[in-house]
Amino acid sequence: MTNEDQIPIIISFKAIRERDTDILLLEELKCNRRFTDWFMKSVIGFEKDYNVEGAWHSISESGLGESDLVFKIRSGNEHILFMIENKIDADFMPDQAKRYRERGIRGFDAGECTSYKTVLFAPESYIQENKDFDYYLKYEDLREWLLADKELGERGKFKAEILTIAIERLRRGYTAIINEKTTKFKWDYYNYVQENYSFLKMKRPKVKMPKRTGFMRFQPSDIGLGKNEYLIHKKRGDVDLQLRDEDVALNYSGFLKKEMEIVKTGKSYSIRLKTTTVDIEGEFYEQLGEINEALEKVVILYKWAEKNLKR
Repeated sequence: MTNEDQIPIIISFKAIRERDTDILLLEELKCNRRFTDWFMKSVIGFEKDYNVEGAWHSISESGLGESDLVFKIRSGNEHILFMIENKIDADFMPDQAKRYRERGIRGFDAGECTSYKTVLFAPESYIQENKDFDYYLKYEDLREWLLADKELGERGKFKAEILTIAIERLRRGYTAIINEKTTKFKWDYYNYVQENYSFLKMKRPKVKMPKRTGFMRFQPSDIGLGKNEYLIHKKRGDVDLQLRDEDVALNYSGFLKKEMEIVKTGKSYSIRLKTTTVDIEGEFYEQLGEINEALEKVVILYKWAEKNLKR
């Protein structure tokens, strides 16, 4: 072997786009049983025997948009669809998670599946800001799996490098893309709450924020909230009481008011009220009616929590 043969090859990419990581994940879902076993057990928590029925890229539904990836398994009489949204650093489209679920309902109604799940595939820091899917596959976790799988060898290292570049793209872009309109909206919101709803203890915004910062979090200390539990107003029109308790439905469903529902939000569970959407790039005081409507829903959940979380 010559010295030239011993020089390691460094892969250089001008840019990594979401389509690149779409295809990376699609190949493993479609061709690699070791990967799907890890995905089903570690990401989904599925312990039953199963067979892969297929994996597809860019599946569109009329009027409901597009799923980046769809993965389907069969386990006994169950046919389960996993609809996967892939993000590196782009903002969500309006109601994107909701439309994924609507596509799942359409598939169920059409007899294509007996159940469906939504999955967000993204870097960890992106997932921390977006908790509306059923499950989450972090770029970082997939990268570690690719490096640990000995049978993949150099192919695993190649794919891991692609994910590393994508993660770095988010890290660079996330700190750089500051949105002045969003920053002003959040500070106007915070100051308004301090003056009119100070008991809700809204989390103080950062000095400058990116556009995707669409959650207004509140953490009052007097209603029994624990670590990582919040009242949240989400720009798309949800007001949530986010709880870490996995037995939310068991413990609290009998105490819910008529308009409340229990939803799974990432590793948490939320008691949710619907409200009007707001534009976080718009003028705060031009949307004061919608904002007060949402804040009154936050107060309803606050009073409900004050009564019920201390049981």
